[in-house]
Amino acid sequence: NVVVSAVDLFSSGYKPDRAKIFYEQMLERIRALPGVQSVALARVRPFSYAVYSSAPLEIEGYQPPRNEQVTAEYNQVGEGYFTTIGIPIVAGREFTRNDDENAPPVAIVNETMAAKYWPGKDLVGQRLKVKDKWTEIVGVAKNANYRTKLEQSTPFFYVPVRQNFFVQNNIIIRTEQSPAAIRNALAREV
Repeated sequence: NVVVSAVDLFSSGYKPDRAKIFYEQMLERIRALPGVQSVALARVRPFSYAVYSSAPLEIEGYQPPRNEQVTAEYNQVGEGYFTTIGIPIVAGREFTRNDDENAPPVAIVNETMAAKYWPGKDLVGQRLKVKDKWTEIVGVAKNANYRTKLEQSTPFFYVPVRQNFFVQNNIIIRTEQSPAAIRNALAREV
């Protein structure tokens, strides 16, 4: 019972500071709706045609073979994303509200990325460099499907939307009610 919605704040002329306030208020209103178990933001929702961000990476302690370009796709997600979407955190922690623009950069990697670049190591506290910024790994997420149910697992990571804010985000809602009931409530209340 997961509902996905989006609000086009960019076309409405919202600048980042105003958009942050809008999303905070909207998330609070959604959390207060009957039957809502959790809600989170994500720049890209799974199984959409949207393109995930990608970047060349430097992995602390990893020496790539001469012909390997270390890159991975990633998504910007809000606190509560993993609980809301149903992806278990197998080590470390999920993002929190404190993982914002004033905090040191953090990331959560999937199991495939963990096994490829840090085999046999405790990942929490390891670092990777994304866009010339060292980022600390705070968690490992179970592998998930991002585009199709049949895709092969590839290295993938997540960064907090509060540290990498976009004006346009998807809203993901986990509910104990039918998705139709939540959609109707959203139309009335939000």
